[in-house]
Amino acid sequence: LDQAENWLYSDESEGAQKSTFVEQLNKLKAVGDVAVRLQSEYEQREERIRSAASLINSYKEFAESQDEKFAHISSEKKVTVIAKCSELECWISDVTAKQDRLSKYEQPVFTVSELSAKCKELSQFVDPIMRTPKPKPAPAPEPTKDSEKKAGEGEPSEMRDEENAPVNEATIEKESESCKPVEQANESMNVD
Repeated sequence: LDQAENWLYSDESEGAQKSTFVEQLNKLKAVGDVAVRLQSEYEQREERIRSAASLINSYKEFAESQDEKFAHISSEKKVTVIAKCSELECWISDVTAKQDRLSKYEQPVFTVSELSAKCKELSQFVDPIMRTPKPKPAPAPEPTKDSEKKAGEGEPSEMRDEENAPVNEATIEKESESCKPVEQANESMNVD
């Protein structure tokens, strides 16, 4: 930086063309942009890690939930969600441990954009599973008009058969036996 500053205020720079100034500026940007990028990564890293952890926790809660609104989702799918969450969680803990050993001016082990991409990948995997609609209950089979007519016709014909059936003594005895308890109950109620 000192060298660039000395050149800028020297007699050599007074007669220089625009392309020479652009060249000197690009040299400064090559050094300065790296520092700006490292600072930006450092400032955003912790917040992105917290938001990734929050995302992972919410997906794990969904997968471990016994809530009835998620009961229709198969346990295999829930297990894969937990596995994907654990995979990202392990990756984050691994790279943050490596990153913590580095100085702020060293190239980061992972970038914020890498972390965002992995979170987006997880969301694209889990969100469709979470949004799986409940299957609609099978509607009760509604009787058709033809079956209603047949059923309606069947009852009167059965009644006709019972009315037209020949009367024998066995059926009369059965009917009279079934009525006896009612008659006896009526007699026991008359306490006059």
